[in-house]
Amino acid sequence: MKSLLYLSSKLNSRLTPCIWFFSVVIFALFLAFILPEVSERSHEVTGTSDSPDGSFFYTPEKLYSVAEQYGESGRSYYIKERFSFDIIWPLVYWFFLTTSITVLFRSISNEK
Repeated sequence: MKSLLYLSSKLNSRLTPCIWFFSVVIFALFLAFILPEVSERSHEVTGTSDSPDGSFFYTPEKLYSVAEQYGESGRSYYIKERFSFDIIWPLVYWFFLTTSITVLFRSISNEK
């Protein structure tokens, strides 16, 4: 708990409005351009809009069905794409979320 409070105080002391604005811009650009592009490219390569990571629950039969629809090249593409995109997207989302929460809590605590 102490480390979490330490991290929170460090972030609060170093966060400027420019950094927060930068996080919002990156997040918005990602939502507007990168996510649709990745989705479109995945659809082109795999031939389907089905994706195992697009649902919370799926059965083994559904997973095998999707893998069969993808084919060999689609599965290879999916694995490579997940190793790059699934690292970058969480970082962009984390940056936006932590800066936005910090700004929100800062404004709430300043009101008191």
